[in-house]
Amino acid sequence: MIVAVLFLVFGVLCSYYGYGYGRTDHRKNRGNRLEQLPLKLQHWEGQRQPLEERVYKILDTDTVVVNRYTNGSEFVHLSVVYYAEAKVEFHPPEACNSSRGDAVVNHGFRELTADPHRISPPVRVNVFSVARVNGNQDLYYYFFKTGDLSGDSYLNLRIRMAMNRFLAKNKSGAMIVLSTPIVKGMEVSMQVLDRFFLDIYPEIVRYI
Repeated sequence: MIVAVLFLVFGVLCSYYGYGYGRTDHRKNRGNRLEQLPLKLQHWEGQRQPLEERVYKILDTDTVVVNRYTNGSEFVHLSVVYYAEAKVEFHPPEACNSSRGDAVVNHGFRELTADPHRISPPVRVNVFSVARVNGNQDLYYYFFKTGDLSGDSYLNLRIRMAMNRFLAKNKSGAMIVLSTPIVKGMEVSMQVLDRFFLDIYPEIVRYI
């Protein structure tokens, strides 16, 4: 009886806090708010990349954006997946690369400066690299955001989302992914993503 009651309580909590798959409550909020992210960004010029309808269906959200930013010979892909209610689980981006047969190397995390005056604390992001079958290599940073919380921990994201729901605060959640080719070595590519992050992060805070 005790076990049955515990399962019942756990199920109710999961339903209330939005855990589990196949939830589509976020579709009440139609429209892609991520299209507000600017394409002109300091020295970066951006282009919005078209997405197939199946991408939205796979991710189970209408709010996805992929932008390609260039700065001379440098370029960065910015991908954002956003859920207004965060009812669907985020999938680690490296899992998608592995499923395509790419060789993935996890490089742990990296702390990035969130503002040039160093008043705000750094943001910790996950780092991994990918070697594709065609010989090309890419470096990836990704992190999660809900409310005023940004960081590498998916567990912290879910805990904060649950707290926000309980306190009737902003219940949205997003995963932000940055990537750039590894051409002149890992350190050079990290410098490219570090600089881009410093430029894009204020816009992420503003619109996500």
